[in-house]
Amino acid sequence: MVTLTPVEQWLGYSFHYTRNIENMKKKVEELEARKEKNAIDASGGNCEEIKQYVKSWLAEVNEIMGKAKDLVIEDDKRAKTTGSYRTLLNLKLRHQQSKKAKKIVEDIDEVLKNSRFESRMLTMKVLIVALKDDNINLVGVWGMAGVGKTTLVREVAKQVKEEKLFDEVVIATVTQSPDFIRIQGEIADKLDLKIDKKTLSGRADLRRARLSKEKNQKILVILDDIWKKLDLDEIGIPSNGCKLVVTSRNSDRLSCEMGTQKDFGLNLLPQEEARSLFEKMMGDSLKDQKLQSIATEVSKECAGLPLALVNSCKVLKN
Repeated sequence: MVTLTPVEQWLGYSFHYTRNIENMKKKVEELEARKEKNAIDASGGNCEEIKQYVKSWLAEVNEIMGKAKDLVIEDDKRAKTTGSYRTLLNLKLRHQQSKKAKKIVEDIDEVLKNSRFESRMLTMKVLIVALKDDNINLVGVWGMAGVGKTTLVREVAKQVKEEKLFDEVVIATVTQSPDFIRIQGEIADKLDLKIDKKTLSGRADLRRARLSKEKNQKILVILDDIWKKLDLDEIGIPSNGCKLVVTSRNSDRLSCEMGTQKDFGLNLLPQEEARSLFEKMMGDSLKDQKLQSIATEVSKECAGLPLALVNSCKVLKN
């Protein structure tokens, strides 16, 4: 890697002045297009946290675009300067404005990285924010069958482990006819907890003691697919000592029966997202012209239901 001297760096900004300014203008156009799309997202949806997240992003975008606009105005003024003074002024301004333009491009690239405001991505982000809140211990995710609740919470589990927000993450499936012995076993296996008690209450006491005593450990427990109110004490999950995410098809079951402190609803995918998911799943298969027309119709019939889209793709590809 070649290391440039301060003088070479200074001259480099001046030499690449035009390229940096034009590159900045192109990036601003790209950002403007993304801003318009995300502004629409901020006005819709049923979650105030998601709206605030998008609005925060838009505020950051407006600040960057304001800097870019000021730089363009400065560039216009520089172009209108005449005489010998212009020559001296150019050397200084070309360096300063070129450096500013390059920094703005870097800032735009960064906000564009965080501009993926697909509905599921946004819900995952605000859910993780809720899990970081010390005052929130019980979070709910609800939505109709096949809408992607399980996929979402498993992605959340993966993300919080990567970010090292929790020392242990445990996922157990509840189902319509919950088997508490199995659920306890799944939690125990993940925590390397040896259970030598035979009764349900005895096993629950051991598990509760483990989850409660690990004061220095952050543990996240995810209970997927709840159909009725669960007695967490019976399973062995303490009210304090760990964080809990529960999913259900019924929002009232979470907020009213389970007492969740924050709930996130998953709706059907918007048409654009559904189409994007379908194309991603189909891959090279969509190169077939005959299959393209069939794929479009099938995508519409799935009506934004992720599970239906995934299963239809498998059938079409076979």
